[in-house]
This record gives sequence, structure tokens and C-alpha cells, in this order.
Amino acid sequence: FSIERLATQHRSLSGPSASASDVIAAGGGTLSIQVGAAAATNITIAAGATLQDVVNAINGAGIDATAFVVATGQGAVRIAIVGDRSGGDQGLTISNDFGQTFTTTQTAQSARIVLDPDGALPLTIQSSTNTFENVIQGLTLAVKGATTGAERVTVTVATSAEAVKESLMGLIDAYNAIVDVIHAQNTIDPNTTRGGPLLGDSAMISLGQRLALAMARNVAR
Repeated sequence: FSIERLATQHRSLSGPSASASDVIAAGGGTLSIQVGAAAATNITIAAGATLQDVVNAINGAGIDATAFVVATGQGAVRIAIVGDRSGGDQGLTISNDFGQTFTTTQTAQSARIVLDPDGALPLTIQSSTNTFENVIQGLTLAVKGATTGAERVTVTVATSAEAVKESLMGLIDAYNAIVDVIHAQNTIDPNTTRGGPLLGDSAMISLGQRLALAMARNVAR
């Protein structure tokens, strides 16, 4: 398969200011942020608000986006607003009425791979993250970077004997633990000659027998 692109989050930057304490909303106003197709959230910005005040207001609004002050070089700082989730439906729409401009520096998009890109019927698959689950049943793909040109990724899936062994040992340990409990409840202690609380109980005896039969049964691969 080929990897057309990775999943990304939306990113926007405000205009430049000298410091985080610079006032950018002298008269106050409203900052509106919409995430994808959800309803927009209107955030009240107080008069005299600085960059840091606006960042704090955004982060306190409970939306799926995070704001912070970033230094962009040459003595300038800006407000960065980043969507919390990647995916093509997670874009941010940002507006305000106090004269600040927010420019999109990265759009939100879904990751996209193409199975059998050189075949007669290439299949494009999208994921809101860089993980593709059950593209082939039981197989999870985690993509790290886009391919270029004729570059292709080939995944070989093989049986892991060690993993099978670990699974079997886990099953055996769990079975033995249950058998120990059944035995303790349904036997006579040779030291005290007292029987367990469920000694002779037919349900307990039946449970032990059914578990033993289940463990001995052949399982088709």
C-alpha cells in the first residue's frame, strides 16, 4: 500500500505582538470558535485583555481546542490555537469582533492510505488518526510518514510461536486457578478432617467436569 498523507490537527496563529502581556482587546468583545460541524462557542473577552488573558479564556471554555502563547522569532509572540483531535471533520472556524486576525497554518485532515495502488482496483481508506484498525481483520496499521512516488509499504504477517505460547500459558494458569478453588471447596482437609463448604455439591462437581471437558476439546485453527 501507499500512504498518501498523515492525519493532522487544525492550527491557527494570531497576529504578532511584542509580549504575552500586550493588550489585544482594549474594548473587549467576543471570540467565536467552532470545531467541525458542532455549534460555535462564543467566548467573552474582557476589556483590556492581553494575549495571555485570551489564551486563558479559550482554555477555560471547555472546547476541543487548546491555546498557548508561542514565540515566533524576531521578538514577536502570537496566540496559537490547536484542535485537540485530528481528522478532516475537526477543522476550526475562528472569528472575533475585537480586530484580531487568526490565520490557519495547518488544516485538519484525515490520514489516507491506498491498498494495491498499482492494481486495477486500488482502494482508498481514511482514518481520523494515524492508526488504521482492522484493514485486514485483526491487523492494526500505524503509519508514520507519507510515501512518495513509486514507494510502497509491504506488511508481512506471520504466526508468532512465542505469542501463542504465552496465550496458552495464560489459559493454563487460569484453568489451574479455578480448579484449585473448586478443589478447596469440594474436598476434605486431611489435617482437620473437615470438608469444604461445598463438599458433595452437584453443581460444583458438574462445573469441574465441564471445565475439564472444555480443556480437552479440539479447537479448529
